[in-house]
Amino acid sequence: MHASRAGRQADPLDLLELDSLLTPDERAVRDAVRTFCDRRVDPHIAEWFEQGEIEDIRGLTKELGELGMLGMHLGVTAVPA
Repeated sequence: MHASRAGRQADPLDLLELDSLLTPDERAVRDAVRTFCDRRVDPHIAEWFEQGEIEDIRGLTKELGELGMLGMHLGVTAVPA
């Protein structure tokens, strides 16, 4: 493993040290997505690849939506009439 600029070991999940640019909320979203993928995607990814399809795509999509990972999140803005 390569050493980073400060002489520490590089984090294999953050080789470009991008975590330092994330807010705590952004890190929480990243962690939630990682946990979701560890639980719901990783165990099946090879099978889905071999089959060329995801058996329960609707269920998977629903779960992603429940995490807030689908669609745009817009704040309240004034729209000119």
